[in-house]
Amino acid sequence: IYSEFRLAKYPDVTPLITDYAQGTDPVNSVGPYWEQPGRNRLVNHLLDIPPATEAMPDKFYDWQRVFFTG
Repeated sequence: IYSEFRLAKYPDVTPLITDYAQGTDPVNSVGPYWEQPGRNRLVNHLLDIPPATEAMPDKFYDWQRVFFTG
């Protein structure tokens, strides 16, 4: 899951990308068009979703979240 698009070689544009993707202005951003609460769950790296071991403990026993940056 990619919570937000990034350009690793150009970290200075990250705020522009965030403003465009999550902004509230319908003219200058796509933020108002993202379906909620789904978009916020992605932005929060799916941490709002319970771990598989909690949701179905009889099915999952060795489970972990792994995060990558870059």
